[in-house]
Amino acid sequence: ESGSERILKLLKNNTATVEDNQRACDLTNKFGIKVNGQFIFGTPSETREDIEMTIDFIKRNRFSHINTAVATPLPRTPLWQMAKEQGFINESQNMDWSKFAVTYGLSGVNIYINKNIPEKDFIKLMHRIQKLRNSINHPIGPLHYSIYVFLLKILNKLKRTFIHLKAKFSLTRD
Repeated sequence: ESGSERILKLLKNNTATVEDNQRACDLTNKFGIKVNGQFIFGTPSETREDIEMTIDFIKRNRFSHINTAVATPLPRTPLWQMAKEQGFINESQNMDWSKFAVTYGLSGVNIYINKNIPEKDFIKLMHRIQKLRNSINHPIGPLHYSIYVFLLKILNKLKRTFIHLKAKFSLTRD
């Protein structure tokens, strides 16, 4: 989804509007149904203004959870064809399929198919969007969530170390 009418027309072939999505959010919230938002960023003709409209749409609605993704051209899709036509994909070259991630990692490994926003600026926008997403998906607060993630990483490292030692010394649980 998007908060930009222009981008929705591109992605949804005129089957959804921002008004339709707003009405759906309003009704589901009115009746106590949780709303999960799915938002795609970085489509070929998207502008900063389009992204800001989507951010505003997210902020003015009550979502229980949101997912964000970078527009990733997958073979045999209209987005693939559009990316080929605009020179982002050359099928005759060896394709680096590791760049075809549909979820967005801040490492910038996704194929980037937008000529309107420099990739460096897009990554900064996605950092902002990720913070917004985290504030919705993890309402305990960004600092508390950061501590939580840090502790999880430590626990996972300890678990891997224990598994390694167990295998090395044939340890068993008693």
